[in-house]
Amino acid sequence: MQTIALSFFHRKIGPIVVYNYPETLDEVNKLRIADIMDQAYEEGFFTHSFGDLTSMNYYFEIFSSWARGNKEMVMVSVVLNNEVPSDLEHLLLSWTIDFATKLRNNMEIFKGFYLSDEENFSAEDRVKIREMNNQLILWVKELYWVTLEETREKSQEEKMATLLKERDVFFSIQKLAKRPILYNQLKEWYNSEFPGLDFPKFLEKVEKEKFVVVNEIGQDTYVLLVKQPNIIRVPPDCVIALYEDKPEYEDFLNNYIVEIQKFFDAYVQTTEDSLKLLDIIANPKMYNVLMQLRTGPIQLEKISEVLIESSLKTIVDTLKIMEECQLIEEITFDDEKYLILLSDVQFKTAFPDYLAKSIQEKKESLIKQDVSKEKPHSQKKTSATNANKEYGKERKVKSKKDGIDEDTDGSQN
Repeated sequence: MQTIALSFFHRKIGPIVVYNYPETLDEVNKLRIADIMDQAYEEGFFTHSFGDLTSMNYYFEIFSSWARGNKEMVMVSVVLNNEVPSDLEHLLLSWTIDFATKLRNNMEIFKGFYLSDEENFSAEDRVKIREMNNQLILWVKELYWVTLEETREKSQEEKMATLLKERDVFFSIQKLAKRPILYNQLKEWYNSEFPGLDFPKFLEKVEKEKFVVVNEIGQDTYVLLVKQPNIIRVPPDCVIALYEDKPEYEDFLNNYIVEIQKFFDAYVQTTEDSLKLLDIIANPKMYNVLMQLRTGPIQLEKISEVLIESSLKTIVDTLKIMEECQLIEEITFDDEKYLILLSDVQFKTAFPDYLAKSIQEKKESLIKQDVSKEKPHSQKKTSATNANKEYGKERKVKSKKDGIDEDTDGSQN
């Protein structure tokens, strides 16, 4: 997924892109999209490719009391950086038609296209121009998020979560973390714990991720875990970024930090918590909420921008699950309700427990060996010191017998 571009026919300039979200289109590609609109003559959906990009475009007209013929010519484009399968093409057609219908049903929305020319209008019109422009931006963002769920390639986080949330994978890795296991023993245990699942397929998946190796040792075949994946909670990074970029929000951010500290002071990692986090990351709607909250808090009333095309029940259920998992939290500041990211998540890979334990034991053994090597040297030095003391005593006794009293300079009295 690249961006959503909204274009209209400016009465002086011709077709222009008035807004794109995210704002990733360079000027060259904006001109290309404007040129595509210039070639459209009737309402409809069509595809166009330029360079590495493909645009799925819907051209339509809306009412306008400011345009010639009382009509504005508009085009919405879904710009992708990969090929579009036919089943997705039908979905995009449906979503862009819904987008056009929203614009047609608002008889003042045309004013939102005149933001660049607002100085030519009255103060009253300028207020309406900005209001309608904000509405256009909101609808473009809504269209982006609904298409993103279907068009984007899954992130590495989502792929990892999708694999690890499978209970056979999760608990088999936990078992293998304790020690290497004979192939036949692991297979027997797996078939007993997960009847109906395919052991060779499980092994193929974890071998592909290079979590395990199957190795012959003598006449036996072992399955060894060499890399143990874990999902962990970490404080959200957005707080630091907001402190740097939005110093005026200091009071709000201080409240935010207090909530984060409270959570991590009481948090204890458990298997159940890890499984819940994996389910959330693997869920597209919940992952979209997480991605948005990673950039900063969201006003609760605007959460529908993230959970597009969702019923009220779906939105409530989605947020409830994330709140119960203590991944997000609702806080109030200056009479406004916000959703904040209480804790973020990360995937970490480490030595499996049995290897980590072995490495620690080896390290301790080497330390002991180093200490024991130093001891004989220390004892030898102590013995030599004692011998010198004894020799000194004997020499003093002998000197007295001979009538000699030794001073520090060894002179006689």
